[in-house]
Amino acid sequence: MFLRLIAALSLSGLLTATAMAQRSTLPVAGFDTDIRVFSVAAALNVATSPDVGKFGTALDPDLVRRLKQFYTNHKGNRPDETQLAQYAGLALNLSDPPEFKPRYREEQLPDDVRASLVFPDLLR
Repeated sequence: MFLRLIAALSLSGLLTATAMAQRSTLPVAGFDTDIRVFSVAAALNVATSPDVGKFGTALDPDLVRRLKQFYTNHKGNRPDETQLAQYAGLALNLSDPPEFKPRYREEQLPDDVRASLVFPDLLR
């Protein structure tokens, strides 16, 4: 499932980055080196895994619980695959860590990204 997550994030991020590059002169994100995408993907891995594994054991259990709760509450009854583009778009529209602030005014962000703007609070 994690590989599908990365593949979907890469595809949707590439599409989002291409669209953003056409509208702006901001640098295009590189998925292989973009810390924002890595951070969101790592958080999603924890949020969607039934067993947090070796990586998750070093995390605060309350943070793991909050990540899982946020993901479940915002997912609704939609499949995981439909969520990936939303979180990839979110990652690409955030500033670098540790701030993870939106790079654009809220009204300029896509609706699915605006719906997830609380998620970066969990990443800080």
